[in-house]
Amino acid sequence: MSGAQKIGWGLLIVAALVTTIVFTFGRPVIENYENSIAAGFPYILLIILSLIVGWGFKKSDLKIILVCVIVEIFVGIAEYIYGIPSFFGVQNMGDTMIGDTDLLYFNRVFGLSLNSSVYAFKVMLGLVILLYLDKELSRKVFLFASALIAAGFVTSFNRTAIIAAVVGVAIHYRKNWRVWLWGIPAALIALVAVAPYLMENFTRGRDEFDWSGRDVVFANFLSFLNDHFFFGNATRKVWLYLNGDLYHAHNSYLELVASNGMIISLIFLAGYYLVLLRGRLSLAAPILIYSLFQYGIFWGLVFHDIVFAALMFHALREHRQKAREIKKIISPQYLAQET
Repeated sequence: MSGAQKIGWGLLIVAALVTTIVFTFGRPVIENYENSIAAGFPYILLIILSLIVGWGFKKSDLKIILVCVIVEIFVGIAEYIYGIPSFFGVQNMGDTMIGDTDLLYFNRVFGLSLNSSVYAFKVMLGLVILLYLDKELSRKVFLFASALIAAGFVTSFNRTAIIAAVVGVAIHYRKNWRVWLWGIPAALIALVAVAPYLMENFTRGRDEFDWSGRDVVFANFLSFLNDHFFFGNATRKVWLYLNGDLYHAHNSYLELVASNGMIISLIFLAGYYLVLLRGRLSLAAPILIYSLFQYGIFWGLVFHDIVFAALMFHALREHRQKAREIKKIISPQYLAQET
C-alpha cells in the first residue's frame, strides 16, 4: 500500500469516526423517507464498507459481472422489441407508456432492474469494465461486446449516461491515433445523418433542452445545504418531497454533501480520492461524469459502489504490477551504466 493510500484510509477512518459521533448525538432535519433500515444508517460507513468488499474482488469476478451486464442487455433488447418496460411486473413510472411516441426517451426499458436509471448505470459499468479489459479480449469479442453495450445505451436511453460514455471513450483512447483517425470521420458522418432525430430525443421532443426537473431539484438541495452547511442531515440520506413526489439529489456529490454536511464530506472525499481514484481518473471518468446528473456512486453498500471500487482497485494493482516489471527490466541497465 502506497503512502498516499495509507493517508487516504486514515482520512476515511476519521470521516467514519466523525460520522458516528454526529449520527449518535445529532438530530436529523429530515427523517427516513425511504422507510428502509439502510436509509436510517450513516451511509458513509456503508460506502467505506463497499470499498473493503470491492478490495476482495478478483479480475475473474469483473469478467463475470460484464457477462451479467450483457445478459441484462439481451433482456432489455427483448423488452424493447416486445414493447414493455419490464418482463417482471415493475411499474412504469414514466410520463408515457411505451409505444405512445417514437422518442427513445419515452420507450426506455428496465432490463432486470427496478428502473431505467439503474439499468443505464449497469450498462455504464459494463462499458468501463470492457474498456479496462480491452487488451485481454480478442477483437471480435471486444467489438461484439461493444455493440451490445451500445444497444444497452439505446434501450435504457439515459442522456447523461450516453454523454458520459462518449466522453469516457474519448478519454480512454486519447493517445490512440488509429481510433481517432477512423473514429472522428465515422462519428461526424453518423452525427450529420441522425442529427435531427438525435436532437429530438435529447430534448424529449421539445424546442429547447429539458432538464427533467433537475434545475428545481438542484435548487432545493442547494438551499437545504445552505441552511445546514456544516453537518447536513446529521449523516442521514436526504430525500425531499417536491410537488408531491420524493426525490434524491440526482447528483451523487450534492447528495453526499447535503446529507453529511461540508466537514464530513470534504474529509471523506479526500480519503476516497487517495484510496480509489488517484492516478485512475481517466478510467473512472464515465462514472464520475454520470454521477454529476444522476445518483451513480455513493449509494452505500450496493452493487454500484462495490463493483466500481473493485474495478478501481484492480486497475491500481495492475498499474503497480507493470511498474514492478518495468523496474526489474531497467534496473540491470542502470546498474551496468553506473559500473
